[in-house]
Amino acid sequence: MGGLIATIAAVLPVGTAPGRAAPVPDPDPTVSGSPSEPPAPAVAVTAEDIPVGAGYWQGLTETYPLKARVRNTGTPPVTAETRFTLPPGVELARSEGGPGCTADSLVVTCRIAPRSAATITLDVTVAPGLWRDPPTGTVQVSATAGGRTATDRARFGIDFPPGPPTPGIDLGVSDPFLPADPADPEASTEPTTLEVRLSNTGSVRADGTVDVVTPPGVEVATVPAECVTRVRVSAERERCQVGRVPAGQRLTLRFTLVVDRAARAEAPLLGSVHGSLTPPGQDAAARQASYSVLISARPDERAGPTGGDDPDVTVAQPRRGAGFSGIDPVDAGSRVGQPLSVLPIVVSLIGVFTTVAAMVILPLRRRPEPGVDSAI
Repeated sequence: MGGLIATIAAVLPVGTAPGRAAPVPDPDPTVSGSPSEPPAPAVAVTAEDIPVGAGYWQGLTETYPLKARVRNTGTPPVTAETRFTLPPGVELARSEGGPGCTADSLVVTCRIAPRSAATITLDVTVAPGLWRDPPTGTVQVSATAGGRTATDRARFGIDFPPGPPTPGIDLGVSDPFLPADPADPEASTEPTTLEVRLSNTGSVRADGTVDVVTPPGVEVATVPAECVTRVRVSAERERCQVGRVPAGQRLTLRFTLVVDRAARAEAPLLGSVHGSLTPPGQDAAARQASYSVLISARPDERAGPTGGDDPDVTVAQPRRGAGFSGIDPVDAGSRVGQPLSVLPIVVSLIGVFTTVAAMVILPLRRRPEPGVDSAI
């Protein structure tokens, strides 16, 4: 009996209340436990709008920076992959990731330490006309650490300079002339020159175009050297594209026209010139001017009738209703009527002389004679 009690006492711990579990002993500090889960990555991205310079309105080929800043906001170091999505009209020229980054077109991968940031810069071009409806693009970053991933996304736009500037245009023409008598009476056509003046009065350079519309029987034979491209729009319309015209510049263009014999007989012949200037990405400014193909007068037709052999002398004939001088007032400005204008001066001098003489003679006649009493 005593042996049984001793066995039970050895199995049951002393001081343990019935129905209560025994305390768990502290682990041995020399024995390592299971590894803890690594901290999660965290990342943030911001993007700046593309700053477009004033040269955009001039149509210059320029690149503009698109910048994104990727920041590791967590505790573990991360590998961040940044992907850019450019809108239509924005093209990549060059990408640069900076220290610790590798760039592959629109994807830039960077190794970023905790609480650090990487700045990524892309050089892009912006198409003309994109200012009418500015688009937006996106930047998306994916950061990984310890097999876990964090993402963020940002949007960017395009910051255009003030404008666009107002285009300006001026257009002038000089009428072409044909000689009174054809140089070659047997020729079926004869040439003449149409001069066109196209001016860019705006503040930006623009693409210039001149259309010459010819009347029936008239054609454009040659165009000036300033025409970069010549286009036959129709049988009566010829187009000359002169390329970029700088602000404030005037072009003088001379077109050679040929006129057939039948059209010459119908002169004057009416035609027109249409000019336009189109700044990059803007609407065209247009002007129109008319011209006439004229026949020069013969020298004998241009000379007026003369009264003698000397062509420089004009003889004035008295007309009904003329003044006392016999010259019609209409002809008073001619060289013949000019000598008669001294007559009023002569009359005035005679009147002055008469007045002075009277003032001298009358006092002498009123003076009393010697020996005569003045009191009579």
